[in-house]
Amino acid sequence: MADKVEVRKPNGQFGPGNKTGGRKRKQVEDDGLALFERAISEKDKLDIIRIGVAKAKKGDIKWAQWLFNYLIGPPIEHKEITGTRELVIKWDDEGKD
Repeated sequence: MADKVEVRKPNGQFGPGNKTGGRKRKQVEDDGLALFERAISEKDKLDIIRIGVAKAKKGDIKWAQWLFNYLIGPPIEHKEITGTRELVIKWDDEGKD
C-alpha cells in the first residue's frame, strides 16, 4: 500500500491532488433543512424576500446587508498599502567589548 502524501499550499490549504471531498453534511443539518422545507411554502419564501427587498429599499441596513450577502457574497477586505516608511534598527553595543 502506497503512503498517502499530503500536499498543502504555503497558506496551509490543501493543494492539488488531495482527494478529501470536504466535510460531509451532518444528519442534523439535513433534518433541520427538511423541517424548513416542510414548514415554509414557496409563496412564504417569496413573500419574505419581497418584504426584505421593500425594507432594504426604504433604508433598512440589516435587510440590505442580508440581501447583498446572499446575492453577491460578503465583502472582501482589500488592503492597499501606499507611500513609503523608513525602518530604523538600532543596536545597543555599549558594554560589549
